[in-house]
Amino acid sequence: MDPFKPSKTLWAKGLMAEIEPGRACRFLIWPAPEGVGTPLTWGQDGLLTWAYFGAQRSAVSPSTYEFTGVGTLFAHDGRNGKMTVMGDRLGIQPIHYSQDQNGVWHVSTHLMWLLLTLGHDGTVNSSSFLAHMSFGYTGRPHDELYSGVRKLPPAGRLVITMREVTQDVYWSPPMPCCKMEPGQLPVLAEALKASMQSITAGDSLCLGLTAGKDSLCLASVIDENVKPLTATFGILNCADQQQAEKISVELSWPHVFGTVCGPNEFSMWASYVAFHSAGLTTASYVDMAAFMGKLIPPGRTFVIGEGGECVRDFFRAGGRPPMETLQRDYMTSVEFLKRTLTPERAGQLGNYPHEMLACVRAGAKQSNDDAFANYFYRHQRMPGNFSLRHAVLSTLRAKISPFLDSQFINHAYGLELDWHTDSRLHRALIAQARPHLTNYFDSPIRTMQTVQEWPARFSGEIGPVVYRLLKETLPFCEDVFQQEGTLALCKETIARPSKAIYHLFRVLSFSLARQALRAETKKRLAEIPCVPIVKATLLA
Repeated sequence: MDPFKPSKTLWAKGLMAEIEPGRACRFLIWPAPEGVGTPLTWGQDGLLTWAYFGAQRSAVSPSTYEFTGVGTLFAHDGRNGKMTVMGDRLGIQPIHYSQDQNGVWHVSTHLMWLLLTLGHDGTVNSSSFLAHMSFGYTGRPHDELYSGVRKLPPAGRLVITMREVTQDVYWSPPMPCCKMEPGQLPVLAEALKASMQSITAGDSLCLGLTAGKDSLCLASVIDENVKPLTATFGILNCADQQQAEKISVELSWPHVFGTVCGPNEFSMWASYVAFHSAGLTTASYVDMAAFMGKLIPPGRTFVIGEGGECVRDFFRAGGRPPMETLQRDYMTSVEFLKRTLTPERAGQLGNYPHEMLACVRAGAKQSNDDAFANYFYRHQRMPGNFSLRHAVLSTLRAKISPFLDSQFINHAYGLELDWHTDSRLHRALIAQARPHLTNYFDSPIRTMQTVQEWPARFSGEIGPVVYRLLKETLPFCEDVFQQEGTLALCKETIARPSKAIYHLFRVLSFSLARQALRAETKKRLAEIPCVPIVKATLLA
């Protein structure tokens, strides 16, 4: 009998294991309505108990616990009490763990659920918190932001036994140095296509389509006989809406479009984003969360182009050197940090941002700027920024990322960086699969409007809502933020919108989560209808 043959599939917002070393292990599920959240497949054969949380069918091997795509595998062997937890290669599915005062280990895909279970008050580790406020994620993705709570690194494996707890990495990425082999391009296209067929939620796809290159590449490789629903959100008449609609009409695919959050629903969705990421996902994701929750029909698997930049020249936007782009566009201004952080924390900035970048770069061991930019995107931004987005979106709908499928990674990540220039690999894939779509690659629709138009919205009705929420929640953050400076910056930004908007969204998300942890812990924990799906015990 195959011990990894599924016995049941459920819909869930999260999975947690409670391990009493030497005694027992209990798997808990946060159930979701049918078609909402992420599929969770589990089974039991004798004393082996396992659960897989992810939207793609897992190629699970009983001997290696290997699987493909974004997700996590929990397996408990009752013969020896060994608990094994594995994450995906790039760490997109976040997995957090901690030991409580009674010696019980808790491993969870949902950070806020874990914090509430532990009775955590939201205390942070200084260096990790500073990195998070600088990048939007910690400089090294496995750094611990909340005290006493650890995060599994990309391709991480956690093993808990009666005697010890160990963590290692089961996969190392190839270096980008290989030439394209004959016949390799069709293999890459087939890997993307296959990932959109290997879903646990059925064959009902919804492709997130924009004016960007990643979703265009995915659209090009979908089989001619498949008619996925396409979906886009943004300001009315933005480029994403216009190009997605044109492509959908050209391919005879059904299409839906969602606008952005209004002031009346901003608070609700900001709280949702904060809660399901423990305050680590920026509140700017309110529009995408609302779009997923309201517009994507339950039961549809949402296909997203995240990870496509891993084989594109992301940090050379605008022709600037990659380090200049990283520092200017993807790190918070020192002025905003000094005005919002407490004096003690602001005093730790040192020679910011150069000192922080040097620290991150030293860990990467890449001397060349281009090589470091590629490494940074794959191994720090992906398990940082995108794992936080995934933490929120995966509670709403099943979500798959074809560019993160292991077969695509195996064949694409080792290619020379020259293939990244001008998104050369994407264009080649599109030209091979649907040549007529290269018109949208070479001449994408452009408009004066951005997708979310935050400056106009912030200076209009959204800014005052953010100010009110900050005023209510900042008193719970006296150890990390200065209330007066943060509120003053918010007022100024309403009057004169700037990049401070994005920093304020990050502050807001954390302060909303801190309120839930410090003032509403018992209430919020009671709102989680966790259900034990199985209890695994040791061999007597």
